[in-house]
Amino acid sequence: MSNSITTQQAQPLNDKIETLVDRIFEQLLASCPSIQYWTEQQIITAKRQWILGFAENGIKTIDQVRNGMRELRTKQDDFVPSIGKFISWCKSGNDYAHLGLPSADELLARFIKFIRAGGLAWADRFDFVNDLEYHLLTKLYERSAKEQWTDKETRQGVREILEEWADKLSRGEQIPPRRSQLPKTVQVKTTLETDLSYLAKMRSMLHARRVN
Repeated sequence: MSNSITTQQAQPLNDKIETLVDRIFEQLLASCPSIQYWTEQQIITAKRQWILGFAENGIKTIDQVRNGMRELRTKQDDFVPSIGKFISWCKSGNDYAHLGLPSADELLARFIKFIRAGGLAWADRFDFVNDLEYHLLTKLYERSAKEQWTDKETRQGVREILEEWADKLSRGEQIPPRRSQLPKTVQVKTTLETDLSYLAKMRSMLHARRVN
């Protein structure tokens, strides 16, 4: 595969993502020999889809790509995986473990448990792992209750808050101690009906994850 093959025609959404995809395709020849039979146009088209897929699914760090490449090297056939499969591999690890943050799946599971325990109204009685988890879960609850997130929006919200805190911790920002109660200026308009509806959605999502 020629190094001159680029994705300029794909009009990449992000130069960093384009660079990641270029590096992946440089290594695919070793793990997926079948790619040597692709035409130049096929490679350009594939790169375009991978760039868009990465941008839409938040794949933008070398650590995430390492997760994907690790899985790629273990597969037994020599065919190039679909973009969806590779993205799932990229998300299989915890990119923020070194910062003391949970993985997205771990945080989602804890968030569901927090909702079942009563959410923000019962935050003082919830057994938080530490002050960091307190801020993660209470902020997630505030946003999700205010905007009535769908399952997909909840997953995206979990990823976003992890990225926010990863950025803060990487810059050396200190974790504030948890508050015994939220300030009076913070108001989250929810009702029992909406809370129960949201809890039902979370349970449904958790059940779907277990089935899959």
